[in-house]
Amino acid sequence: MGANRTLYIDVAKIVAIFLVLVNHTNSEIFLSYSPSVTWFSSLTYFYISRIAVPVFLMATGALLLGRVEGYRRHLQRMWRMFAVLLVFSLFYYNMNPGFPGSLSEVGTVIKSLIEKPASNALWYVYLYLCLLMVMPFLQRLVQALEKRDIEIVIIISLAVMGLSMALGHIFSVNIYGQTDFTLFCYPIGYLFAGYYINRFIVPDRKLLVAAIIVFIACIIFSDLISYQQFSQGFAQYLFWSNLGLLNISLPSIAAFYIFRHIASLPAIQKRSRLIGEVSLCVFGIYLTSDFVLVRTHPWYQDLAHFLHIFFACICWQAIIFTLCLVPVFLARRVKWVARYL
Repeated sequence: MGANRTLYIDVAKIVAIFLVLVNHTNSEIFLSYSPSVTWFSSLTYFYISRIAVPVFLMATGALLLGRVEGYRRHLQRMWRMFAVLLVFSLFYYNMNPGFPGSLSEVGTVIKSLIEKPASNALWYVYLYLCLLMVMPFLQRLVQALEKRDIEIVIIISLAVMGLSMALGHIFSVNIYGQTDFTLFCYPIGYLFAGYYINRFIVPDRKLLVAAIIVFIACIIFSDLISYQQFSQGFAQYLFWSNLGLLNISLPSIAAFYIFRHIASLPAIQKRSRLIGEVSLCVFGIYLTSDFVLVRTHPWYQDLAHFLHIFFACICWQAIIFTLCLVPVFLARRVKWVARYL
């Protein structure tokens, strides 16, 4: 069972990183089209890709919330994440013409990086660093909670908060800004959901069928409500891609559970070593993906000349994944690099 748990998280991380690439590349299709087969295909692919960050958060919860570690270990994780954030922020800052000044203007650089990430992908590193800061306290909190308590935290963080966001959007009601629910937010909900699935949910065929149905139903709902609000502009229908909404959290949780079953397939277990090696490269792929994305965008445009634009985009995503994976895999052969990537 322990091996399967590690393997399913490895599988989940690999699928999630590919979906991150989908999320960063696919949207230019449906944003350029009116409702059609191509529009629906791209939009469906987009909503499927929205499970990526929740899956990463649930994997983190499954791996870290079940233990209590010393503060020294947490500080080491935070330092690693801060060092990575700093190095890649400076790298992307130097590439991005949208940022003011040069790297020699230290004050300007620091101010800019505090205000916004230097690259689209780096926003998650900001979030993850903050979660690592509170992780020692979350670990101790989980140890004090019963199963029912954890269920309540998940329900409030994802169901109640997600439903309130949706109702506020539908009825154009803005919740007063000082209404602060403190602990209850979608990152915490996903962390606890990952821990809960890993700790309490036993793989079951009927539950698997239910998870698949929930996943498909939520994606269909997202497509239909986006179609219904299309005439109001993309800002309106893209609201439904918010990571805290139920139409995103439910399929994300369902997918995380489905990965547990996928990991039990003989074909997957036979390749567990390869899957584990690729999984170790996921963070490096994430950090380098924006660089490769920009450099290979002309290839996508060339592919679109002789392939349908949707299939050209899928090929482009596979190219980005491969071109990130290979150098990261080789770089990780160096021990000190492996500590950070």
